[in-house]
Amino acid sequence: MVHLVAVESRTVLGSFTQGASVLSVCWATPTVGVVGLSDGRMVIVDAEALVTRPLSHDSASPIETVTAFKGGVLVGRRDGLCQFYNLNGSSSFQLTGSDCDPIYKIVRDTNYIYTACRDGLIRKYRCSDINV
Repeated sequence: MVHLVAVESRTVLGSFTQGASVLSVCWATPTVGVVGLSDGRMVIVDAEALVTRPLSHDSASPIETVTAFKGGVLVGRRDGLCQFYNLNGSSSFQLTGSDCDPIYKIVRDTNYIYTACRDGLIRKYRCSDINV
């Protein structure tokens, strides 16, 4: 169950049942959230219209981490796949290196994307090398 809560007013704006455990959430835009689920699905939550819609389900591998990036999201999966998705569901690139070890966290700053993987390595990718 996903609950959309207005923290300041302490009110629940909406609740959405997804049928799988929620493993990660991020705001892709100020009003659009992306939820990563244990069955490999990604769901968009529109905070203005209070509706959900599917983003992608191209793998059954659980989504461990979701991070906003260039108008879409970077997704790290338990099978080691680290992939970018536009909010329309299309995917334009994958980050390599984990060799099937789970991606536990993706973070970014102004210049770099960092991934944390079960193999103990932190991988660093330059944002300027990525064209979306």
